[in-house]
Amino acid sequence: MIKLMKEFMKKTFANRIQTIWMQILMLFNIVIPIFFFQSLEAKVALLCMLIALSLGLFLFKLKGYTRLLGLMHFPWIGLIIFLIYRIPRMQPGLTFGIWVIALIVLNSVSLIYDITDVVKYMAGQREELR
Repeated sequence: MIKLMKEFMKKTFANRIQTIWMQILMLFNIVIPIFFFQSLEAKVALLCMLIALSLGLFLFKLKGYTRLLGLMHFPWIGLIIFLIYRIPRMQPGLTFGIWVIALIVLNSVSLIYDITDVVKYMAGQREELR
């Protein structure tokens, strides 16, 4: 399992732009939620990220580093809907609210790329990514 995780991380962080993007996503989906862990939103965000990472490792083992890995972030669809539903309960301008809005935006942008990748995979682009 450790070997699989190392190989997955090596491929994920092989490209400088992709590395920066992934670090931003990890900051907002893993690190910042720890500071807000008393909130339900942070707990759900961390749970979704745990599911996403587990799904990503499963897909990586099954099909390699392909566009199908875009499926790993699909738990974020539920997270985004949940967070949007929770916004009216938040006080505007607080750090917590800013994090929630940023998380919705970042994960939505990521999902656009992920959905595009999965569609391309289904259309036949199944080669390993660099």
